[in-house]
Amino acid sequence: MPYAARRHVGELINGCWATQVIHAAVKLGLPDQLAAGPLSIAAGADLTMMGMGGQERTADEYCGPLAAAGWRLVAITPCAAGFRVIEAAPV
Repeated sequence: MPYAARRHVGELINGCWATQVIHAAVKLGLPDQLAAGPLSIAAGADLTMMGMGGQERTADEYCGPLAAAGWRLVAITPCAAGFRVIEAAPV
């Protein structure tokens, strides 16, 4: 495929991605959130997670991936910023 054609296809793909990102941001209410002031890091992480279709893992859901990596869950501690600190130790 000639360079010009590859470049044109790449531009079409990038344009599609940009449109999808804008759509997701509007669907998640990001413009309204930003109009109220800057987002906290926790709020930004929540919006990112929701935009990816995910939910925060439960303690039980951390155990499988940790065990597969040779670790065990020790504690999950909520922080003031809205995050949780996941503490793990080698098995």
